[in-house]
Amino acid sequence: MPAPSGVPVRVSLTGGAGSARVGGTTRAGIAGGTVFGPEGRGAAAGRYDIRAFAGVSGFTLDRR
Repeated sequence: MPAPSGVPVRVSLTGGAGSARVGGTTRAGIAGGTVFGPEGRGAAAGRYDIRAFAGVSGFTLDRR
């Protein structure tokens, strides 16, 4: 999934994931309920809030 550079993004993996690449870091065996995102994101005027309610095998967030 692509997202513009400089825009705050929160990724909620409610159902967990086999692996996730967010912010240039890859993690494996992501537990359900894990949230990735910057501090202060809630105050940003433009932002993305991505939620995967079911478990996924892999998730990648690319910055463009």
